Amino acid sequence: MGSYADDIIARLKATEQAKDRHVTQWLINLAFFKGYHYVRPTKGWGYIERLRVDDWRHRLTINHVRQIALTMASKLTQNRPTWTVLPATMDQDDMLRARMCQAALDFTWEKENCQAKLFRMALWSVLTGNGYLAVYWDANAGDMKETVDPETGEVLGTRPTGFPRIEVVSPLDIGLDPLAENADDCEWGYRLRLVSTSWVKKQYGKRVKGTQVPTRNTQEPEIVSRLAEADILQSVNDRRVFDGEYVTVLEWYDIQKQKFVIMLPETREIISEGEWTLPVPYIQCRAIPNVGDIEGSGGFGSHANLGETPISDTVELNQALDSAESRLLDICNLLAMPRLLVPKTALMSRNAITDQPGSQIPWSGNGQAPRELTMGNIPSWTYQHPERMKGWLYDTSGVHPVSMGMSAGSNTSGRAVAIMAEQDATTFAPHARDLSEAIRRAALMVLKLWRTYGDAPTTVRIVGRNNSLEVYEFFSDRIGSEDVMVQPGSTFAASKQLMQDKIMNAWQMGIITDPNQARRALEMGDISILEGGEDCHRLKQRRETANMLKGKPATVEDWHDNAVHLDEMIQWMNSPKFDDLDQQVKALFVQHFAEHKAREQGNMVANQDAARQRGVANAGSAGMQRQQEEMPVQAQGGGIGTANFGAGPDSVAEAHPLMAAITNMTGAKQ
Repeated sequence: MGSYADDIIARLKATEQAKDRHVTQWLINLAFFKGYHYVRPTKGWGYIERLRVDDWRHRLTINHVRQIALTMASKLTQNRPTWTVLPATMDQDDMLRARMCQAALDFTWEKENCQAKLFRMALWSVLTGNGYLAVYWDANAGDMKETVDPETGEVLGTRPTGFPRIEVVSPLDIGLDPLAENADDCEWGYRLRLVSTSWVKKQYGKRVKGTQVPTRNTQEPEIVSRLAEADILQSVNDRRVFDGEYVTVLEWYDIQKQKFVIMLPETREIISEGEWTLPVPYIQCRAIPNVGDIEGSGGFGSHANLGETPISDTVELNQALDSAESRLLDICNLLAMPRLLVPKTALMSRNAITDQPGSQIPWSGNGQAPRELTMGNIPSWTYQHPERMKGWLYDTSGVHPVSMGMSAGSNTSGRAVAIMAEQDATTFAPHARDLSEAIRRAALMVLKLWRTYGDAPTTVRIVGRNNSLEVYEFFSDRIGSEDVMVQPGSTFAASKQLMQDKIMNAWQMGIITDPNQARRALEMGDISILEGGEDCHRLKQRRETANMLKGKPATVEDWHDNAVHLDEMIQWMNSPKFDDLDQQVKALFVQHFAEHKAREQGNMVANQDAARQRGVANAGSAGMQRQQEEMPVQAQGGGIGTANFGAGPDSVAEAHPLMAAITNMTGAKQ
């Protein structure tokens, strides 16, 4: 085993050395993101000042890198991913298993707070080109269940059921087989982490001796840098508290030998090992795929599995912008308080030279009187230079001011702004697809871990589409399929304005005919004004649903919103719970649904007649004439064009037949 440990350490050192060219750039990107624009990273020991300047000069820090990185990460992870577990077959039992697996994934996503972790992963991916999620099985987590002797039925005690753990890992702590094309093809991978000795005792049940804080002239910086790079551990006072309490742990996964090893790399002590038949548990998201490092021979070599990021290209531009703005500020100060030209024989006090109005500057009177040394005219392009730098920053990163919520110009229309934002979004497409693929792989890993290690039932609690609590007893043997599909780009922030325009056009062309479906798709913030508030109707239908489950029939009243009741019932009657109901209870739901549907169809016919009559009455109105003049494309059956929504009190309904239909429908109900 000693030789295998030495082989692990040799591979670790080789991988860390091959990563050096990437790590240097990652540290520069991280420094600029944190606002340290005048430092450079050293090999393994933090940062040092890049250059020194005179005290009177300014060194401004205009952090566009932080703005751009946060915008990119936010847009990539604004929405929750949309995933579906595909059943193994079309059999009803397999479909039920797939729904339970999807519920288990939803429960894991919420319990592990994965939306926040997804943002952190995307931020690492933006800054370094590589974001990682580590997916483990924690045997000490989950619900407490009784352990029963299978032969006697005697209760032996209680133990946790176990639960998947999802952690965000820095790419500085992850090492993958440098000759693999991607993380899925790696023959081995590892993670270095700095943990306390008490954590090792709790996690692996073994007491280990903490490592003494190493000095910075260590012979193996690839191994012990996790302790040495922590400044708090370098302080003499802090060493008295932390010395001997922390240790570097190496998690090693060998895919070829199907085993994992947990060891202390400094001492080569193995604290845990076992069988591992799954892929490397590190889920990677790359911003830009790397074709491979350029080797000395001129070809592309190792580390094709690492990613790159446009942030690396913006660092130098942001540095030039800082320099340009700092020099302009120095020029302004020199213009306000220019240098003085004095004879050598003049005796003057430097402390007396101030910019205070009315101040006196004494001098000896020898020679010519001091005079201002003016700078002359400053070229106009000098003041345009920072704006050029900003333009290059936005073009290089693919994130323009319109994507950051800033004004795109006073002469730019709202639709043009939406199109500009959509063009920016196209630059995110490869990154968004890789993020969706990373989420899919993480979901697959969760299901595989549950199937491999989940030997006890787990209570899964989720909130369904109808906002009702759904509880399942999830068993690992119920995993009939591990095929998960994630909608590409489902987490990305789409342009709501363009989406609403598409829905409006689809309504006008007849592709969408259901007003309720259109209302849900629009997701308008002020739709409650048109709906008249539907929450009370949904709550009423849920109370009726609870009564019908007890065998009590429900009546339909004139003041009920039939469309909302129908929408709520459709979601409930398509749920798995409805399939398991007694036939008599199902009959109550079917009868209640039919009554609401009959009334809603009558309302729709009345609304259509009213809409036709109002359309004839408004045909010669001033508002309709303005609409025809301002929307020639729409009058010909085309797109929305440039509608003037402020033309009059009825301009919204006139400009959009969909809005008119919604207004008529809700008005008739009220």
